[in-house]
Amino acid sequence: MEAGGEISRVKVTLASGKSAGSAGRRVKGRNGLVVVPVVAEDARTLPGAAFLGKAARDRIAGAARAEGFRAKHGQLLTVHDPGDAVSCALLVGLGSRESCSEDRVRAAMGVAARRVPEGFRDRKKAVLLVDRAREPWRGGARKGKARDEAVGRFLQAAAEGWLLGDYSHTRHRTGSHRSPVPSLEVLLKGGDARRGTSPAALRSSLRAAEVIAGGVILARDLANEPANEINPVTLAGRARSLARSTGLKCRILDEAAIRRERMGGLIGVGQGSDVPPRFIVLEHAPGGSRSKKASKKGSRSKRDAPLVFVGKAVTFDSGGISIKPAKGMEEMKADMSGGAAVIAALAVLAKLGAPRRVIGLVPCAENMISGRATRPGDVLETRSGITVEVVNTDAEGRLILADALDYARGLEPSLVVDLATLTGACVVALGHHVAGAMTNDRAAIETVKRAAGASGERIWELPLLPDYEEALKSDVADLKNSGGRAAGAITAAAFLARFIEGVPWVHLDIAGTAWNPRARGYLNRGATGAGVRMLVELALGG
Repeated sequence: MEAGGEISRVKVTLASGKSAGSAGRRVKGRNGLVVVPVVAEDARTLPGAAFLGKAARDRIAGAARAEGFRAKHGQLLTVHDPGDAVSCALLVGLGSRESCSEDRVRAAMGVAARRVPEGFRDRKKAVLLVDRAREPWRGGARKGKARDEAVGRFLQAAAEGWLLGDYSHTRHRTGSHRSPVPSLEVLLKGGDARRGTSPAALRSSLRAAEVIAGGVILARDLANEPANEINPVTLAGRARSLARSTGLKCRILDEAAIRRERMGGLIGVGQGSDVPPRFIVLEHAPGGSRSKKASKKGSRSKRDAPLVFVGKAVTFDSGGISIKPAKGMEEMKADMSGGAAVIAALAVLAKLGAPRRVIGLVPCAENMISGRATRPGDVLETRSGITVEVVNTDAEGRLILADALDYARGLEPSLVVDLATLTGACVVALGHHVAGAMTNDRAAIETVKRAAGASGERIWELPLLPDYEEALKSDVADLKNSGGRAAGAITAAAFLARFIEGVPWVHLDIAGTAWNPRARGYLNRGATGAGVRMLVELALGG
């Protein structure tokens, strides 16, 4: 599934149903597919199947017993021709009710999307059966408004998993391709307004799921594209086109403008490539706020201070003269995943009409080898005036982020969050499941942790202590760009911290989470779109 961030042939609608035969009438003909999420405690009774007629319920229950379906997390069971005008029922195990978080729902539905039988992938819709009275989400004892909010979160997570689990990047393949999954229609038993669940509120949750999933897909597509398609110039062009279509403000600094800004780090990284660097500025400004007026020192209240996201976009990283090993270098097309996440998150916020002012900064460069390339031992002067001795040209991301963070300081932000595939050391420390987080502000990191938890994107704080600055001392400049192998993720953050002093800041090293080595949950192999959901949650709820 890929369509420049729009979800091709996949949409989410909501239908309310109260009687047992509703699903059969909704799924007309002999091509109908129903999806039944089940928690482990309900594996024997299958309450979601109560939407169907008795014959269908009995056949599904018999198949579940025969196949040993226990609704373990991610366990699936396909039942063909159960009756009641349903051609196929797909049971989706969610695990125990107590462990059934939104992200586990998202993961289970992602697995289900990949496993939809081929004969049903080209159908118009699949119907998700949800029994509100026997909710398969955490906190089953809750009632009233709290329970209805849980229903909305459950449905949003389920829809996101369905949409994201079906993703594949096949733009450059010739010949036939697998059909996308059908549209997902939610059938919610007992979901009328009189019972306290507002169909409008649930539709809003599902609309958010569709837009957010579209943003994640956009970020995945950008990072999965080869470097001969996405370079600093073409990425800037795509950002400009996206801004036009979503109403974002957009400013692109070309090489001359970057030099006028004295961004020596960005120029130094990009000068070895035939493709010049770019610096992308995107702004979501609700209420017509004027960035030029707001940029004047003291011209706005603290309440109006923008939230600033900074994303590293090295569109291909050869390592420069400190060249990388050949094995796996093809994956370095995704070294712009942080920038892709920022671009996509801004587009999502514009589509959702977020009330908060948010600015995205994306420094873009290609780290290549030529007679013009920066050499080990060269000294670069960054935008802040801080000089840096380049001891390793493969420690390039922090150089372009240094200029971007200094630019962010001038925007008088309330909070700056940067995302970067910055260090292999973070992959060694945390693998591909959790991103590293470092900060200069306790309140800032707690805010980001809440957003990460709510979005299902996991982060782990690493200590950013003054002791680590010792490794960055240079004999010939203010800093050197690498502190060596020991605590590499932390010393990289310590380097960045010098360029954002005095401003609440959180650094997220997504080197592990931005690229998935094998399919799991709602993640396929390749670029994951890491950070998009977290940034959106931070802007909407943080």
